[in-house]
Order: sequence, then C-alpha cells, then structure tokens
Amino acid sequence: MNTSPELYGSIESLSTDNGGVTRDTGILAGESIWKQLTGLEFWFMMICSSIGILRANLFIAMLPLLLDNMGDHDQHGDAYKQLFNYVLTCGFVFIPLINSCAKRMGILNTLQVTNAIGIAAFALGLAQWIPIQMLTFVVFTGFRAFLYAIVSAYNLQVFGLGTFGKIQGLMFTVGAAVNLLQAPLIDWSVTEYNGQMHPVCYAGVIMGVTVFAWVELARVLQGRGLLPPDEMLDGRAELIVAQSEGANSSL
Repeated sequence: MNTSPELYGSIESLSTDNGGVTRDTGILAGESIWKQLTGLEFWFMMICSSIGILRANLFIAMLPLLLDNMGDHDQHGDAYKQLFNYVLTCGFVFIPLINSCAKRMGILNTLQVTNAIGIAAFALGLAQWIPIQMLTFVVFTGFRAFLYAIVSAYNLQVFGLGTFGKIQGLMFTVGAAVNLLQAPLIDWSVTEYNGQMHPVCYAGVIMGVTVFAWVELARVLQGRGLLPPDEMLDGRAELIVAQSEGANSSL
C-alpha cells in the first residue's frame, strides 16, 4: 500500500501578487473547484461535518427538555439553562487545546478526540442527576469548539485558502439541511417516550460511534492512496507569503 505524499502531486500552488509569491499550502490547492468537490477528500469531511452539526444542534435543542425532566424549571427556576447559555459562549477557552491536539496528533486523530468528547456529552445526558449536567455543559462546549475548528483546519489544509470559503460554506449548508432531522427526532422522543430525552441521547451516542467508524475507514482509504496520508494532515495548515526580497512570513 502506497501512502506517499507524491500521490497528490505538488502541495504548493504558486501565484504572483504585487511582486511577491503566494504559496497556498493546501494539498489540492492547484486543482479546479469541480475536482475538489468530486473527490473523496471533500465527501469524507462532508459526512463528518454534517453528522457533527446535527449532533451539536440536536444536543442544544433537547437540553432544555432534558433539564426540565430533572426539575430545572420547577425546582431551580431555570438556573441550569441559564448556566448552559453562559458556558456555551466560552468555547474559545478550548482553542489552545485544539491547536495542541491538531499539531501533536494530526487531524484524523483529533477528529476521533472530537467524536469521543461528543459521545461523552450525550452519555452524560443520560445521568438522572442534575448537578452532573454542569460537567455535561463543559464537555459539550468543548465538543462544539473542537468540531468547528477541526473541520476548518481540514478544509484549509486539504483545499487551500483559495477555495476555503466555498468548500466551508457548502459543507455547512449541507449540514444545515441534514439538521432538519433534528425536529422529527425531538418530536418522536416527546411523543413516544412522554417527553423523556434518553432516546435522543442514545441517538447522539450512536451517531458519534458511526462517525468514529467512518474515520477509521478513512485510514483504510489512506492506505490505498485515496485520501491524504497522516504526514500531510498534520494540523499545520498555513499560507506562506514569500516577498520578492526573500523574506517569509506565515499567516
């Protein structure tokens, strides 16, 4: 099995701009947008991101019902819901950890860390003890931060800065369409299980395990030369601008 980076040709796409040379280090930066969109590289992350967005929004939608079932409204005056709203805004505190994971472990391994965090968030939702949900809030906030950051890192490293916005926008648009499944899942749980949210939590865990298996399948595809090898998905995507004087800077 050949996992050589040479399978993907030149990693750098060069263009002249105001006397300088811009090197877009995206693996597929030199390819047409059509080739990028029809390749396995795009569809691999499309599936990961779509399921991830559904999981994230499904959790946010079901959490108020979950907390009310544990007595948040009747016994605590919705204090736990308010706390969750505050914690959710603190995803930025995970940025150093996300960067460290991506650079030390690579993007695929960080995807698996993301999946594990998401599975843990839904699994904690099964615990029928409301104080432990404060831990759930932190874990879920980490999952959401990891999810959006690692999708962005993958898209930048694989497709490059030139088409990053188009690729990212399309993935999130498809994710929004998949997210339409959220309402039927919540309604089903409310109708069939008398408002209990444990079926939704189980669904979130199952989706996480599915993505975990999908990422492991990607390793098989890497071995067959159908996806970039780990040494090219090292979480170090950058745009290098080489000025005409020979000075380099990284953005």
